[in-house]
Amino acid sequence: MSTGPPVLSPYQLVMRFPARLRAVLGRMGAWAGFSPAQPLLMFPPRLGFTLRTAFGCLLALGLAYPLEMGSPGWAPLICWAVSLTGGGESLSKARWCIMGTLLGVVAGIAITAFLPQAPWLFLPILALWTGMCLFFGSFASNFRTYGWGLAGFTTVIVAMNAIPDGNTVFWLGMSRGTNIILGVMCSRFSYIIFTGDPAAGAWEKLRQNLEQSFGNVCRILGAALEDQADTRRTAETEITRILAADAQIEFLAIELRGKAHAGPHAHATLAALASALARIFGAPLHYPLVRHYQELVESGGRIPPGVMLFHRVREMLQRLPENLFAEPGLQAGAAERAEARGGDSETLSPSGETPLILGELSELRSQALALAGEVEVSAQAQAEAEEVLMLTVLANLLSDIEIAARQLRASLGYDTDFSLSPRKQDTFRFPHVRWRDPVLAMETGLKVSTAVMVTSLIYEVTAWPEGKIFVTFTSIICCLFGTSPTPAMGSFGFLAGMLAAAASAFVLDVILIPCVEVYEGMILCYLPMLLLPAFVQPGKRTGAWMGVALIAYGFMIFPMTVKGNHQVMNALEYFNRVQAMVLASMIAILIFRIVFPYSLRRAANRIRLSMLRELRHICRLPRSFRNGLTADKLPRSHFFKGSFLAHLPSERLWIARSLGRFSHLSIHTPKQETAAVQAYLFGLLSTMSLGLSIIRLQHLLAGQRLPAPLAHAVLALLKQLRRNPGDTVAAAKLAGQALVALDQEGSGSRKAQPALPDTLTPQDRALVAGCLLAIERVLLEDRSFLCQQQPPVAPVEAFPPRPVVAR
Repeated sequence: MSTGPPVLSPYQLVMRFPARLRAVLGRMGAWAGFSPAQPLLMFPPRLGFTLRTAFGCLLALGLAYPLEMGSPGWAPLICWAVSLTGGGESLSKARWCIMGTLLGVVAGIAITAFLPQAPWLFLPILALWTGMCLFFGSFASNFRTYGWGLAGFTTVIVAMNAIPDGNTVFWLGMSRGTNIILGVMCSRFSYIIFTGDPAAGAWEKLRQNLEQSFGNVCRILGAALEDQADTRRTAETEITRILAADAQIEFLAIELRGKAHAGPHAHATLAALASALARIFGAPLHYPLVRHYQELVESGGRIPPGVMLFHRVREMLQRLPENLFAEPGLQAGAAERAEARGGDSETLSPSGETPLILGELSELRSQALALAGEVEVSAQAQAEAEEVLMLTVLANLLSDIEIAARQLRASLGYDTDFSLSPRKQDTFRFPHVRWRDPVLAMETGLKVSTAVMVTSLIYEVTAWPEGKIFVTFTSIICCLFGTSPTPAMGSFGFLAGMLAAAASAFVLDVILIPCVEVYEGMILCYLPMLLLPAFVQPGKRTGAWMGVALIAYGFMIFPMTVKGNHQVMNALEYFNRVQAMVLASMIAILIFRIVFPYSLRRAANRIRLSMLRELRHICRLPRSFRNGLTADKLPRSHFFKGSFLAHLPSERLWIARSLGRFSHLSIHTPKQETAAVQAYLFGLLSTMSLGLSIIRLQHLLAGQRLPAPLAHAVLALLKQLRRNPGDTVAAAKLAGQALVALDQEGSGSRKAQPALPDTLTPQDRALVAGCLLAIERVLLEDRSFLCQQQPPVAPVEAFPPRPVVAR
C-alpha cells in the first residue's frame, strides 16, 4: 500500500521557503553564468532564530503599551536577552532571570527604604551590594551566574530611579518585575510557536554529543597505544571539548523534562571518558612489539601474551563506537523512546542481557590484571616494572571505558544495570562539582563595586541630569561581563554593538517613528532593524567580540528608542541618552583593564596550589587506623566499619573536582596556548592520575587486602605525601621501598605458605604494583608542578626512560 507525501505544518512550509528560493535562485544564477559559490540572494542560517526573537520582542512591546507599564522598553529588551537557540538554554536563562530580578527588586526597595536621605551612605551601600552579588555569582555556573548579576544591576535600576522620589520605589520595583516577567513569557511563547516541542530533538542531540565524545576518546586511546606523536596534546584538547559538552548537558536535560535522569548519567559518561584520557598523562601505553604484530603473525613465531592483549584492545577500541551505537535500542527514534517510557514494559532494554561488547571490555581488563600479576617486580628489573605499569594502566583505562559505556546506555534509557522501567524510578545522582576561586571572586566583586562607586561619585558631584542612566548602564555592563573569562573583550564587543544600535536608533527616533501614529506602523519600522544581525557573519579575527556585539545591538536598541507609554523620543533626548550609555560602556572597559586585571599565570598557580592541598587531604588516614596498625598485624575490622570508611576518599569526587579545576583554567585560556599554560594543564591531569592511584591504595588498605609490612610501607608513602608533596624525590624513594616490600611478599616464605590470610592475590599484587609504579613515575616526571615553590615552565611531550630509584 503506497503512502502519500508527508503533510507539513504551516511553520515547516514557511521555514522551507528560503531553502527552496535559494535553490531556484542558484539555478537561475548558474544559467546566467554566476558562480554557485556566489548566489544572487543569501539567506543566513540565523534568519529563523532572529525572526523568532524579533517576533517575541515586538509582541512584548505591543503588550507593554496597552498595559500602561512603566518603562515599556524593558520588556522587549529582556525578551531579546533570554532568547537563545536552544530551548533548554532559553528556559534556564529565563528561570534565573526571574529569580535574580525578584532578589534585586527586594534589595532595591530595602536599601531605598533604610537610607532615603543619606546619599553618601546610600551610594556606597549600593556599590557594596552589587559587588557582593558578583562575588557570589563567581561561585555559580552557567546561567546561575547571570541570575546573580541580574540581581546586582536590578537593585541599581530600582534604587537609582527612586532617587527623585523615594515613595515611588515600591511601584518602580513592581514595574521592573512585571516587565521582566512579560519579556520572559513572550520569549517562551515565540519559542513554542516557531519551534514546537523541544523534547523531540533533545534525545538525538544527546546521543550525537555522547557518540562524538565516545568515538574521539576511543580514537585518541588507540593512537596512544600506537605511540603516535602529540597524543597528550590531542587528549588535552579533547578533555576541554568534553567539559564544554558537559556544560550543555544541563540544558538538554531541561528539554527532556528530567525523564529517566538522562542528565546525571550523561555527566557520569563524560567524566569517565575524561578520566580515561587522564590515564595517558600518568604512564605510557605503547607496549613493545605491538607495531610489529602483523610481522610476528606472518613469521609464525610465538606471540607474547602482552602483545596479543594490546593488539586486541586496539582493535576493540576501533570497533567499539560502531558496535555500541549499532544496537537496535540505541538506533530507536525519539518517538519509540517516548513510547517505551510511557508503556507497560518491565524494562526499556531491547534485550535482557548486557551487550557482548561490554563483556569483552570486562574480559580484557581481567586479562590485563592477570598478566600483570604474573610479572615479578624487583629493584633491578626495570623492563618488568614498565610492563606491569602499562598493564595496570590499561586495566584502569578499560574500567573507565566500561563505566562510560554503561552510563551512556543508561543516559539513553537502554541498560539493564539501571532501574529505568516506569515502575522503578532511577535514583542515580552524579556529583557535579565546580572549582571555586575565592581570590578571583573577591577581585570581581571589587571591580564592580569600584565601577558603581566611581560613576555614582561623578553623578553626585556633577548633578548630571542623565547621571542615573550613566550609573545604571555601567552597573549593567559590569554585572553582565564581570564573571566572564574575558571581561575587557566582552565589554568592548558590547560597546561596538551599542554604537551600531545607536546608528539604527537615530534612524528610528529622528526619521521613522515620528511619522508613525499606530503600533502596526511601528512594527514595520522596528522589524528591518531587528533582522540586521542575521546578515552579519563574524570573521575569524572578529569572532571573539562580534557575537557579543550582535547581542548588544538588540539589547540596546529598545532603551534608545522607547521613552514611555505616551511619549516619543526626540532628537535632543536621543543624543543625551546615547551619550550617557556610550560613556558608561567606556568606563566599564576602563575599569576592567585597570582594576585587578586578570592574570592567567596567577590564576593557574592558585589552581595548582589548590590541587596540591586536596592531594594532601586525600592522603590523610583516620587516627583509628593509624593507631590500630602494629608491626605484625592489621587493624581489626571494626576500625574499617567506623571512621575509616566514612572518611575514605571517593574516586568520583576526586575526578569531578579535578575536572572542575581543569575546566576553570581551560575556559580562561586563550586559543593559542603558551607553553607555560600547557604545562599547568598537563600537570593538572597528571596529578589527577596520581590521586586516583592514591585512592586505589587506600581502598586496598580499607579492604584488609595488604599484608602488614606492605601496609606499613604504603602508610609511610601516604604520610610523606600528606606532609610535603613537593619533596618528590623522598616520596619516590618511599614508593620504591614499598615496591621492595611487595617484592618480598611475593618471594620466600610467602610463596611457601599460600594459605596465610595476609598473602596477596595475583590481582591485588598487580593493582598494588601498578599504583606504586604510577605514583613513582608522576612524582619524578612532574616534580616542577608538584613543588610548591617552583611553577612549571613547559609541558613534557614524551615519556623519558624510567629513572632508577634506590629501593
